[in-house]
Amino acid sequence: MKKSVAILICIICIFSLLVGCTHINYANTTILPSTSNDITDKSKNTLLDIEPTEISTVKQPDNTVEFTTLQTEPVGGGEDGLEGMKADKYRYNYYRVTSDYIDIVGSEAYSNWVKSNPIYKTKKLDEMLMVSFIKHFNITREQFDEASQKRLELFEEFNMEPNFPPYEYEENYNYEKELYEIYNADIIYTFDNELINEYYARPPELIIENGTNALGETVE
Repeated sequence: MKKSVAILICIICIFSLLVGCTHINYANTTILPSTSNDITDKSKNTLLDIEPTEISTVKQPDNTVEFTTLQTEPVGGGEDGLEGMKADKYRYNYYRVTSDYIDIVGSEAYSNWVKSNPIYKTKKLDEMLMVSFIKHFNITREQFDEASQKRLELFEEFNMEPNFPPYEYEENYNYEKELYEIYNADIIYTFDNELINEYYARPPELIIENGTNALGETVE
């Protein structure tokens, strides 16, 4: 009997030792932030451009650490979804710089530049955001064309069809197609804001806000 009790006690001790060895101290765990600028949702077949995420750590009273993921501000041109795009005077690319081109200078340099002028995060731009970006960072046509090629290759990789304007503004226009528009380097590198604005402008019947278009017509 004593021998059985001794064996049982040994088994319990060994089990307790194993449990102690497999315990993880999460307070010392390090979480690395995501550095990807392009995230593709294959299920929806859409491409979203976002800034890198940041990790914030907060020490709790019990000496554990709480990790919080912070999403930095969206890339260029203010905050809106597809529905908000309908009120824009210009097509979507007028208000944004996608990550393919941001990579030329780096996300940190781009983010600092955007934060230096609050108007860059709005829809009240003095000129196309890409034009301002090119001027500020002295982006050459060669660099620009290389970034455009990378974007085309990305579209091809995920079976997304790029758009090359001019558009045919059919009835029930699909605003989502503007997400896949390729920048027109020949237009942009004229640096003629009047020409650029004319090229990227939407027809007034497609500028819809609160159920009314720019022509004053009610839109369902």
